[in-house]
Amino acid sequence: TGTAQQFITRPVQYTAIPNGRKVTQIVAGTFALALAADGTAWTWGAGACDFADGILGYNCTGTDWKLPHQVPSVANGKWVFGGRGIGGVICGGDSVWAWGGAARLATGTINNSPFLTPQYMNPYWNPTFTADGRTTNNAGVVNVVANTNAAHLILRDSTLWAIGSTPQGETGNGASLDRDLQ
Repeated sequence: TGTAQQFITRPVQYTAIPNGRKVTQIVAGTFALALAADGTAWTWGAGACDFADGILGYNCTGTDWKLPHQVPSVANGKWVFGGRGIGGVICGGDSVWAWGGAARLATGTINNSPFLTPQYMNPYWNPTFTADGRTTNNAGVVNVVANTNAAHLILRDSTLWAIGSTPQGETGNGASLDRDLQ
C-alpha cells in the first residue's frame, strides 16, 4: 500500500536539466524552479500533476512532474521567484511572467482558475504612478517575493509595492480585507 519515501542523505550533483545547462538561481518549496544561464526556466516537483494547480507552468501530464521541463513563453530570464502556489520569472526588458493558482491573486483580481501557463504580468505589476500620485520613470520590477496570497515587488526606483489578497495582513496596508492598495 504505497511507495516508501526515498531520502537522499548527502548532496548529489543534479544533472537532469537537458544539454548540460548551468543553473544560476533556484527557488524551491513543494516544487523547484531553476533559472539556467541561457535565460530559460525549468520546473519540477509539486508531488503530482493533478495537484500542481498550474505551479509547474506547463500542461503537466502523467509523471512529468518528476523531471525538469522547460517553462514555455519564458526567454531571457534574469530572476526567478516562487512560493506556495506561484512561480515566475523576471525577464530582460523588465517583462514579468507568472503562473500557478496564486498568480491569479497577484493580478489583483479574484478568480478561482489557476494560470496553467505563464501569463504576462506587466499590466498588473508595473505601476506608472507612486502611491502619492507622482509619476515614476523607473517603474521596472527588479525583485519579487510571492506566496499563496500576495506578491511584493521592488521597483527600479527602490519603492516597495504589494498586490493580492490580504487575509493575514500580507500586503501591509493596515487591513485584513482584500482591497486595492492604490
